[in-house]
Amino acid sequence: MKKRAILIVLVAMQLIVLFVMAGLRYYTKENGTDLILLTEPVDLKQMVYEDTVYLTYDAQRISWSKWEGKTSLKDGEPIYVLFEKKGDIYEPTRVSREKMKGIVLRAKYQYNDTGFMHVTYGMERYRFSPNTKIESGERKWQVYIKTSPYHQFVTRILP
Repeated sequence: MKKRAILIVLVAMQLIVLFVMAGLRYYTKENGTDLILLTEPVDLKQMVYEDTVYLTYDAQRISWSKWEGKTSLKDGEPIYVLFEKKGDIYEPTRVSREKMKGIVLRAKYQYNDTGFMHVTYGMERYRFSPNTKIESGERKWQVYIKTSPYHQFVTRILP
């Protein structure tokens, strides 16, 4: 009887976790803020599979002048990047260890490069639908992102 109760509790906890994960994505999709970032030119020869590509965003290389911390960062440390709209595209304006008000993406610090910090947002890998026709080239792509205080994800890409 005791084993059965433990099993029921464990299954219920797993279901709760799944519902929370799905709920966060739904909430972000319905109530999140739209954000548009540019990528570096994409070489489709480097696609992992025929429908998956790794994106490098312009906003992954941020000037240290935008850093608001008093101490240095460690590799993989979580940070927050505040974005402001410049024309149609959003650009990073401040970086901090603390959450800020406004349009903010969670990121991880990667490394230092002569006056610039490199970060990742966890949205670098994107899978196209199988029927999408895309071409390689020197053009930058526009990436549409939904963001909320709880979640962030790519919604579509315009090559």
